[in-house]
Amino acid sequence: FIWFGAEVGLNRFDGNRIKVFLKESGNPGSLPDNLVFCMVESEVRPGIMWLGTGDGLCRFHMDTETFYPVPFPRGKNIHPGTVMVTGIIEEADGNLWIGTRGAGMVRFNPRTGESRQVAGHPLFVRSLATGHSGKIWVGSYANGLFILDPDTLTLKSFNALPHYRDFRCREVYALICDRGGAIWAGCRGSGLYRIARKKNPAAGTGDYAVTHFYYDPNRPGQGGLK
Repeated sequence: FIWFGAEVGLNRFDGNRIKVFLKESGNPGSLPDNLVFCMVESEVRPGIMWLGTGDGLCRFHMDTETFYPVPFPRGKNIHPGTVMVTGIIEEADGNLWIGTRGAGMVRFNPRTGESRQVAGHPLFVRSLATGHSGKIWVGSYANGLFILDPDTLTLKSFNALPHYRDFRCREVYALICDRGGAIWAGCRGSGLYRIARKKNPAAGTGDYAVTHFYYDPNRPGQGGLK
């Protein structure tokens, strides 16, 4: 199957037809909200898909096609019915990193229900990716790109690092880590960036090489994007 989320529910394409899962009044086993931002099929719990919706986190059992909303413990800017989940990463132990709109980054243990918020920006997470080093790259709506250390639960602004001032992206809409370990960041209005760790960085130059791909209508082909 191909699964995709939209403003009108969760959609499943089998190669011929699309089945749409929607919120149904009076059915507690239906989708909790029709706005689906993201999804991750669990590698730890087969048959389970985690969904990020306009009304929080949801666990979807694919065999029974049943949805179970997962309540968030209260926290800073976390209140029932107010948390939009915009990004999900599953760790090898089954814990989840959850990006939200309004509550920043949250580490959630599905087995115990315990959660822990990461202090600092960004409050509105747009995209997530896990790097080869294990660190999590966090794209925000208006505050640029961040690097999250899962061991120390510290969040560092990539834009603010002294060697990467040419990284001018403030709205990071998409992130992916390629097979070589480079991070690709798709940005609103400023094109595409490739961020690759240097093998032997010279002193004072930073650990990463940043390449910018952009479209300039006045100089077609110059920025690498057409």
